[in-house]
Amino acid sequence: MEQNIEDTVRFTGADLQWKEEDFGHGRIESRHCYLYKDLSFIENASHWKSLSAVVKIESTRYIKSTAKEEKQTRFYITGSQACAEVTDKAVCSQWGIENQLHWHLDVSCSEDKSRKWEGYAAQNFPLMNRIALNLLKNEQSKKEVPKAKG
Repeated sequence: MEQNIEDTVRFTGADLQWKEEDFGHGRIESRHCYLYKDLSFIENASHWKSLSAVVKIESTRYIKSTAKEEKQTRFYITGSQACAEVTDKAVCSQWGIENQLHWHLDVSCSEDKSRKWEGYAAQNFPLMNRIALNLLKNEQSKKEVPKAKG
């Protein structure tokens, strides 16, 4: 599938484009989103329910404090009929959710310090951490804290 996506981007033109620049949090970020609706290079495209486009997002991030520039290109497939602007914002929003979840898992469960690499532990412990985090997040009971005497 990866080669099919690369061929689509290489040999067809983008049907829709969107560019956005963001200045904040000590960085300058530029994102360029391209939608490719010609799926003729995707083998068995009809097997993908409602596949409508290949998405390419190129991002350049300049970190002011370190004066370093990072470039990244990511590819996605989508069934959405949305324009490039909406697609870019949806991808960006999803990354924000993933980053927030990772932060919670690292702070609450110390996932980055985990040394569980053997057997099924590497797969099972992150799953158990996510279940525990969801249970805590959805906890509805109110425990009354005793007032200090004084």
